[in-house]
Amino acid sequence: EGTFAQFEYRQIIDLLDNPANREPFIRFLIAEAKTNAPELKALQYQLDATERSLKQNGALRLLPNVSLVGQYINVFDRSGTGSTAPEGLNLPDNYYNAGISLSLPIFNGNRTSINYQRAQIQREQLNLRQSETELALDANVRNSVLAISTQITNIELSLLSEEAAEEALELTFNRYEEGAV
Repeated sequence: EGTFAQFEYRQIIDLLDNPANREPFIRFLIAEAKTNAPELKALQYQLDATERSLKQNGALRLLPNVSLVGQYINVFDRSGTGSTAPEGLNLPDNYYNAGISLSLPIFNGNRTSINYQRAQIQREQLNLRQSETELALDANVRNSVLAISTQITNIELSLLSEEAAEEALELTFNRYEEGAV
């Protein structure tokens, strides 16, 4: 009693029945699935982080560490045994110290090279996972379109079955009225 009237699947039938329209429609659905897939976005963020790690452990690993140290010393009081300087030597009460340190992390237990190689391997793994995820999305969209086509065909067959059952009922009713059944 009008079960199929509430579904608007005729537009999809037009897209899926015509082979010229089907493949562009499927490609559009795949592109939308890839655009909106959270797992692909997460993989892209991980790839970006890996690229930053590669830059950090790559050419930037020879970036020197520079330290600047400054100190001001003020003596407020000198008293007690041994606090006075020998004759002729004058100890200053206020003085400054300054220092600079420059170091290159060339030999740090090969840790930088290991981190760089680890980041390269991780990037390759993430690229493979991204490709696998894209292929899985492609397969899921194609399977869904195939399932939709199957369901639409089943609905059409159900409509035909309904019409055939109505005709059979009408024929049987007519035969019953005529006394043949």
